[in-house]
Amino acid sequence: MRINKKRVALVSSILLIIIVALILFLYRKGMENRIIDEQNKINEQETYEVDMKIKSSGELKLVEEAMKKYYQDYLTYKKSVNESRADFLANTLTPSFLKSNRKKLSDVKKEFSEKKKEFEENIDKMIEMLSEKKILSYLDKKKVSSYNYKFYKKIMINDDDKKIVKELEEFKSDNEEKHKALLELIDLLIKKSSQWYVQDDNLYIDNKDTLNKYNELRVRIFNLDRSKEV
Repeated sequence: MRINKKRVALVSSILLIIIVALILFLYRKGMENRIIDEQNKINEQETYEVDMKIKSSGELKLVEEAMKKYYQDYLTYKKSVNESRADFLANTLTPSFLKSNRKKLSDVKKEFSEKKKEFEENIDKMIEMLSEKKILSYLDKKKVSSYNYKFYKKIMINDDDKKIVKELEEFKSDNEEKHKALLELIDLLIKKSSQWYVQDDNLYIDNKDTLNKYNELRVRIFNLDRSKEV
């Protein structure tokens, strides 16, 4: 039986191409999964810092860099929002703080007014960050293939983004009321300074009307429906 050497060589070449293509495909999928794993770690973490160490290579390195830079910026805004929200600020007004700063509450009010502006600016930035245009701006389309650009778009743009935007807008609205109540509370403590004192790390208010107003403002600060962290 005569063996056709040309046919054997052709079959061998085809098999080699298939094997190489399969290896490249598996390598590619491995790096894609690595990027998705990094994204999941970021979404599941409780800190505001992103591990910027890049785990992929080639064009996917640019995809991972863009993804991590986006999340780092978003989390920076989120950190500022959560540290300038009204209930967070109100929690700093401990009895010992009020006792130490009784004569400086006007300065505290000024600082909290600035924090209110900081909150509004940064929550607006968070909302802007959830737009498709902003998300895609982190990866230069000219520097990666269409396939890699679509991969970035697929992992970064979610159906839940519009829902999150709505929640942030409601959260912003609620905090506008909370911040207003917080500033009113400080005003109350300034104007009625002679009616309160701190003892054994507890705040005592002698006047009934002042106490009722103080408690009313505390309820407005802490007991609105949407008071969880963003």
